[in-house]
Amino acid sequence: MSSIVMLRVALDTPDLIADLLSQLQVINPAMAQFIQSLDPIPLIKECAQNTIDFLASESLTGIKKQDFVSNGRINTSTWDGVPLIGALSHYKFPDGVGVLVMADGAIKFVADDGRDYCGRIDYITRLFKEAFTAQAIKTILEIMDYQVVLNQRLENNTVVASLEGVKL
Repeated sequence: MSSIVMLRVALDTPDLIADLLSQLQVINPAMAQFIQSLDPIPLIKECAQNTIDFLASESLTGIKKQDFVSNGRINTSTWDGVPLIGALSHYKFPDGVGVLVMADGAIKFVADDGRDYCGRIDYITRLFKEAFTAQAIKTILEIMDYQVVLNQRLENNTVVASLEGVKL
């Protein structure tokens, strides 16, 4: 009998944000210090939601947004008491991959352990990581008072992103 399990793949968002802020530290130490003082969890959740929305909007990915993951019998919108930010499914993987933001800010993924969808799970989580990184950079620039336009697209099964920003 299959069940929803946490996948080994994860996105260590606190480390990702820390790396971005260390680069910002060189350019604008005061702003980097200010951003470090903010609670990162709401920022991470917003970036995760924006990433889910982006991936679901790209018709080339075959990915759809949903509010739950399934094991074929039961749909769930939480895992171990943690609510999903959302879930992404694929026509070759209808049960979906759930996206969780943990209390420490790490992003974890959950999916059905009883089905042989490893290729689709890897595809969805890889695209999520690529798109999330661009969303995090955009959010940090917006906090720094830039008006930012993020252009993302799927090209050769990879997320290609470009940022354009103007200091306000």
